Amino acid sequence: MVKPTRLYLLHGCLYLFLMACFGCKPSVPSDYIQPGDMEDLLYDYHLADAMAMNQNSGQDMSYYRMLYREAVLKKYNITQAEFDSSLAYYYRDTERLKDIYTSLSKRFSEEAVALGASANDINLYSSEGIKGDTANVWVSGRTTILLPQAPDNLISFMVPVDTAYHEGDRMMLNFDAQYVIQEGSRDAMAMLAVRFENDSVVKQMMNISSNTHYSLQLTDQAHLGIKEVRGFVTLPPVANNQSTMKVLCLYNLKLVRMHEIAKPVEDDDVNKDNQELTRLPHHSEKADSTDKDAPVPNDSAPKAVNNVPPRPIGSPKTN
Repeated sequence: MVKPTRLYLLHGCLYLFLMACFGCKPSVPSDYIQPGDMEDLLYDYHLADAMAMNQNSGQDMSYYRMLYREAVLKKYNITQAEFDSSLAYYYRDTERLKDIYTSLSKRFSEEAVALGASANDINLYSSEGIKGDTANVWVSGRTTILLPQAPDNLISFMVPVDTAYHEGDRMMLNFDAQYVIQEGSRDAMAMLAVRFENDSVVKQMMNISSNTHYSLQLTDQAHLGIKEVRGFVTLPPVANNQSTMKVLCLYNLKLVRMHEIAKPVEDDDVNKDNQELTRLPHHSEKADSTDKDAPVPNDSAPKAVNNVPPRPIGSPKTN
């Protein structure tokens, strides 16, 4: 007969074992590229796309993209079929793909700093670097994945407005975009809209057509006061229910609120105004004294006739 103490201990160990089994994320099958290797491959994959975009020759950019991508696959000794099948696996596991791109975002930032970019430039509007009258008011995660199937093809946001918002504020939506696509167009769309206190609305829309940085900006130019800030990023569904893989990763998402900077008063303008104020009474007094002391003209004074100068008073008359 098993003692009660040993029985409780056996049940506890079994419970912990089951919790560990169900709590851990299942591993990636060995038939596919493992997450660490997939992250390294995608890192070079996106660098290859960036190099292709920077080509200034007259040839088609798609030629260089294909050339550089083949070089990446050769570096990792991976065939195109192996890459496509592994990518399709991660395409179905969006959480794991999101983790990969979150790590990629950090690596790209660190690489930029290593190449000479300022860390302040990389995180200029991050929540960790809020200074003065500029603040990052983004309320969701900084990285997200969009797929061409609802509801995963859309992210939308509405930012609450409080007393920290001032008249004349500017709103700026910033993010970096990275496509992973087999074929087809890059046709995502971003929109930023601001509703003012008089219920008028302004908006800006932008096509997301390449792997680069994007920024949308709106300003309260009329100083009406901001009542509401909304926006979205959407990836249209694939036409005709095609199975073509298309993934859009958005990272470094920020919504920045900037207060209007008051224009400083120039010292020269102040001195000029003071000089004008002190000069006006002086001119008035001078004008009054001039009018008072000025001699009255004598109309009886002799005048020249026919260009002959007048005879001085008291001089003898001559013929």
